[in-house]
Amino acid sequence: MSTKGRHSAPKARKVRLNKVSAIALAATVTLTSAVAVIGHASSAPSHTQSAATKPVAAPAGAQVSPKAHAATAASKAHVKAAAKSRAHAKAVRAFKVRAHIRAVAAFKARQAAAKAKTRSHILAAGNTKASVATYVAGRSRLTSSAATRSRTIRQLRGQVASLKSQIRKPASIGKKVIAVADNYRGVPYRRGGTSPRGFDCSGYTQYVYSKLGISLPRVAADQSHAAVPVRRSFAKPGDLVFYHSGSGYVYHVGIYAGGNMVWHAPFSGRAVEKISISTHNVTFGRVSKSATQNALAITLAKKTAKLAHLIHNK
Repeated sequence: MSTKGRHSAPKARKVRLNKVSAIALAATVTLTSAVAVIGHASSAPSHTQSAATKPVAAPAGAQVSPKAHAATAASKAHVKAAAKSRAHAKAVRAFKVRAHIRAVAAFKARQAAAKAKTRSHILAAGNTKASVATYVAGRSRLTSSAATRSRTIRQLRGQVASLKSQIRKPASIGKKVIAVADNYRGVPYRRGGTSPRGFDCSGYTQYVYSKLGISLPRVAADQSHAAVPVRRSFAKPGDLVFYHSGSGYVYHVGIYAGGNMVWHAPFSGRAVEKISISTHNVTFGRVSKSATQNALAITLAKKTAKLAHLIHNK
């Protein structure tokens, strides 16, 4: 190797080192300028846009380093993430409010439904109780009515049989007349009276016979004409006793009780009583058999019709 070659190699290496140093120096200056610009932008106030959202404008002719660009992008992403988080929180709060409102409305609806159901149960229970009471009362009435109807039918059948027997074989009604007459002992005398509120003499005899279905005229004289005369020795209980004045006029009437006793309504201030016949100026009369038979036939017809109605209308 020549001396010239040995001296030229160190020179070449020196030139390359100077170039590398110049490049490194230029990069350092550029990076320092970029950092200064970023720091100035972050510390300087902005009238229209904040440093976090406003992009940093690089000086004309200056180059933005990759790190500065990455920092700006990260800042924008952070702002977007914060806005998204706030929007999400707002949506969650709104959802919770709506859910709470729906829950309160549902609770109130359940309460109202429960109250309505309770009221309906109370009304249903009241209606059921009333229905049961009505049913029981109806059953009681039906049972009582059926029992009454059954008793009435039995009584009517017995009465109809008895009436038919009396019509086939007429019997004296004297005992029945006396039994009815005895029921009105003590009823006060009343002039013109024909009811248990008060009787006169003919009103009393007419009322007693009417209870057996036998019709008599109103006054004593007319009753004497309607009755069949009977001798005193043949008089029987139930016959009529007529009192005569000296001229023969019939002024008083009573019902013979047998044993020279008579039932009558005497005069004002007295009441219906049974006394002995103390005068001989009396006559006796008996209601005709035809009248008795007619009364029995009428009574039989009425009772038979009533019995048929009860039997056929259950």
